[in-house]
Amino acid sequence: MEHSRKKLIISFLIIFIFWFIIFWISYQLITPLIFGVEVGDSLLFSFDSFVPVVVFTANGFFLELLYLGVLAIRDKFNYKNRVVRKLKYYPMLIFGVIGLTVNYANYFLVIKPNGLLQCSDKMGYKQNLMHDYVHDLTYCERK
Repeated sequence: MEHSRKKLIISFLIIFIFWFIIFWISYQLITPLIFGVEVGDSLLFSFDSFVPVVVFTANGFFLELLYLGVLAIRDKFNYKNRVVRKLKYYPMLIFGVIGLTVNYANYFLVIKPNGLLQCSDKMGYKQNLMHDYVHDLTYCERK
């Protein structure tokens, strides 16, 4: 019994850390739309929208898991109405569309009106998926 409890706690910690990273990336993608971009700040944008869609879809997946977990806990204490719950794909689809919308809203509402410039490509996998946009190209070397 004690061994399975340790596995469960470790699993929840890993899931929480993964969710926190996904949430932080989503926050970084939404922030320029809400607060704008100051001089010296950079903005991430992807023309193919792969990273934003995957990140927001993962947020929808974790939201659905949280919902199913709450229902499972509620059903555990209510023995009369046990219902088998299935994972629904609507939250993931909705959040994926939100990610696509946020990505292109950043481009049309923040990058173009503020005249942000794309930093030159750097070596590395991350740099091939997302591009930094800044007010002045001298800020590219500082990152």
